[in-house]
Amino acid sequence: MSDEETSKLYWLLPILFNWIGGLTGWLALKDRNREKADNVLIAGIVILGIEVVAAGAWMATLLF
Repeated sequence: MSDEETSKLYWLLPILFNWIGGLTGWLALKDRNREKADNVLIAGIVILGIEVVAAGAWMATLLF
C-alpha cells in the first residue's frame, strides 16, 4: 500500500450515491490510498444518515 496521489473526483461518489458510492470509492482506492478510501466510505455512510434524518423530519411534518 502506498500513499500515492489519487483524484479528488472520488469524493463525488459518496456525494452522489451515498453508501454505495462510498463503497465503490473504497474498493477503487483501498490498495492505492487506504486513508482516503476509508474517508470516502465514512462520507458515504454519514451522507446516508443525514438524508435518512432529513427524510424522517420531512415525513414528520406531513403527519402532524
